[in-house]
This record gives sequence, C-alpha cells and structure tokens, in this order.
Amino acid sequence: MPEQRIYKLQESLRKVSPSMTVRQLASIVGQIVSMSLGLGSVARLMTQSLYIIINCRTTWNDKVVWTEEAWAEMKFWEINIESLNGKEMRYSAGAVRLVYSDASDTGYGGYTVDVGPRIAQGQWSESESQASSTWRELEAINRILQAYSKPMKGETVKWLTDNQNVVRIIEHGSRKPGYRRLL
Repeated sequence: MPEQRIYKLQESLRKVSPSMTVRQLASIVGQIVSMSLGLGSVARLMTQSLYIIINCRTTWNDKVVWTEEAWAEMKFWEINIESLNGKEMRYSAGAVRLVYSDASDTGYGGYTVDVGPRIAQGQWSESESQASSTWRELEAINRILQAYSKPMKGETVKWLTDNQNVVRIIEHGSRKPGYRRLL
C-alpha cells in the first residue's frame, strides 16, 4: 500500500477514543478493508469484532459500545499496520509442510509427513468433549500447530482437515467469540 494510505490510517487510529461515534469507527474499518488486497485475509479476520459493533448501531451518530475484542483489534492495527503492508496472508502454492488433523468426541490427532514421524494427539476434558464439533476441530488445529511450532517455524504450511466449516472460519473469521479466540 502507498505510504500515504498507511499514514492516513495511522492518523485515524491515533484518534480512536472511548467516546467516538459509530460513523468514525466505520471510517477506520473502511480504510482497513480497502487495503485488503495488500494486507490479505488479516484485514477481514481482524475487523470481525469491529463489524459487530458497527452492525449493532441504531444510528451512525451512536457512541461506540466497546468490547474487549474490539479494543484488541484496534490495538492490533495500531501495532502491526506497517509490518503487514504488502505481506499478503493468503495461502501460497509454495507450501513446504503438509499437516493433517482430525477431531472426535473424545480427542484429536494430527501428523505431518514433512517433519519426520511426528504425531500430535490428545484427549479432550469432559467439558471440551461437550463442545461443538467445529470448536473441537479448531482447537485440534490450535494444539497441533503448537506441538509443531518449532520444526515448522518460518515455513509455509498447507493444512488438511475434513471440516469445511473450519476452513471457512480460518479464511473469513467467525462471529462466535469462542471461535475467534482460537484464530
């Protein structure tokens, strides 16, 4: 993105306050989303909570009712906008690691064929086993990714899962707070 657009967004982010209007918030979110070609899918993923606030408004002049998640997204943009510029976060065909994962009612497992014979697996707690299958699949990916973080650090990874809803959530985000925390 041109430096001028990044600078304009940074100026807007400096004006964020607890008393701003939904119209002002929508302007900032619009600036972020307008840069999605240069920022990649992170533009959509890291504005989910902000969109929820915008969509709950009665009028554009309503004061923003901030949530913890929305503040965290604003802080993310304030800290990361310069470093994300020009680094698209979409899948690249040049993946060098291939990971498979799956989750069931009782546990999860995953393996990678590129890092040697490594298998990551675990059991769910009683409360986790009662969670939705989508949550279990997302959490399985989260735990397996943590288990493989050292050997795959800095690598491009292609992840294979049998749950297409999980793929959609990872690519586009989710309105469910429990899912957003796993991203």
